[in-house]
Amino acid sequence: MSSVYQKNIDENLEVANIPPYLCQNDQYIAEKFAQLLYEEDQRFHPSSKYRMDVGTNSINRDRNRYNNIFPWDHSRVKLTSYSNDYINASYITLNFNSQWGGKSYIACQGPTPNTIGHFWQMLWAQAERYNSPVVIIMLTSLEEGPRGKCAKYWPTNPRELIKFTFNDVACPFDLEISVTSSYDDLETQCSITNIQIKSTIHKTGDVSVQKCHHIYYTEWSDFSKPSASSSILPIIKKAHSLNTSESPLVVHCSAGIGRTGTYIAIDYLLSLFDKGVLTSLNSNSDSEDDDLVYKAVNIQREQRYGMVQTHDQYKYIYTVLKQALLNKSSSV
Repeated sequence: MSSVYQKNIDENLEVANIPPYLCQNDQYIAEKFAQLLYEEDQRFHPSSKYRMDVGTNSINRDRNRYNNIFPWDHSRVKLTSYSNDYINASYITLNFNSQWGGKSYIACQGPTPNTIGHFWQMLWAQAERYNSPVVIIMLTSLEEGPRGKCAKYWPTNPRELIKFTFNDVACPFDLEISVTSSYDDLETQCSITNIQIKSTIHKTGDVSVQKCHHIYYTEWSDFSKPSASSSILPIIKKAHSLNTSESPLVVHCSAGIGRTGTYIAIDYLLSLFDKGVLTSLNSNSDSEDDDLVYKAVNIQREQRYGMVQTHDQYKYIYTVLKQALLNKSSSV
């Protein structure tokens, strides 16, 4: 065990039953983040299962927002298409063990103008698969300064109708996306749009309708963290109230790795906190191997490259979890 780790345990542990890994200073957190970067570098070798062959293929150049952010082949979301099933999106599953239960997500880039249809095709497939509403958490503004960060892919008023036709599938169909209601939510500081997705099968004329909830948060700039440790918590609570346990949350920012990975790590670890795992597992442990923040981020990176992009974002996860435990302790 490092002396830095032990010193901070001695000084800060036993406060509100906070586990050791949440009582560490900046040096410890920086070392763990550097370790994450090292582990990710080790995945890039010729015999590795971690490949990006599909995303880096030249035919998919115009389906990627950035020329250096691609999904791993083994965990990428696949569209139902005869000719090209690629979308820059990844399945993320966090499940430390069966007793605690796991959570599923889809992490994806912010749609570009020419991938909006692919995005809605993916959402429709998820809604049909689970027969439940899709919840989208959008963590980026459309623009930051002069740079576009995400295309406006969703309707925002009842008179706006977005239509797509998908012929390159087994059963060609149309999608119509429309607004059923929208409002600015003061508690979450988000714009929330409730959306209807209607599918019409060409051959039979059969119609199917699914719901989608779009949560739009603009107070989190690229490569950074929210200004307050508590600002993300109402968003997580709102998303849970709209989502079913089986259906994966769809989370995106611009590249789909930094803010997206940070949100997913906090969301999953807080779900363990609600079950008492964060405190019961580690309250008497002095091992830095029990760092669940590191574990959650590393597992994400095994499923999508670059998740939790910066040291500040990584540190923010520790801050939010520790504050949640302190708040819980003070309210008892």
